[in-house]
Amino acid sequence: MGRVHRQQPGAGPNERGHEDIIVVDHLNHPAKLRNLERLRFTDFYDKGAFRTMVQEELVPKADCFFHIGACSSTLVTDEAYLTDNNFRYSVEMCEWAMRSGARFIYASSAATYGDGSLGYGDDDDRVTRSLRPLNHYGRPNRRSTSGRWKRGC
Repeated sequence: MGRVHRQQPGAGPNERGHEDIIVVDHLNHPAKLRNLERLRFTDFYDKGAFRTMVQEELVPKADCFFHIGACSSTLVTDEAYLTDNNFRYSVEMCEWAMRSGARFIYASSAATYGDGSLGYGDDDDRVTRSLRPLNHYGRPNRRSTSGRWKRGC
């Protein structure tokens, strides 16, 4: 298999001639399905099933993993869910990509940086540790900007 995409993969890979794409998502809203209708891909897995496949080392070989699937709703306040979905899942996918030799491309959010008064960079660990996200969405994502994760899982 070629590329693995999670959540709203966009048309970029198809425009570049890639159709050997596995899409992974939790289709809990009709808009998500509409995002996939125009795309060409070879397989689809539910997010939960794919996570189990990763844990059991049953995922087909991939060259690249585009991870753009965090829960970005600022209305969600369940920090346990956000931590699992937006942090732990991301780390698991990154670790899998590294083990399998797949390139891992991760999209984050400015929500991790709080009000922006400390800037929007991750290069200075002192600044990174001082960031104060403004909402529940940003807190788990902030963890991804430091430590083991920042250095490559």
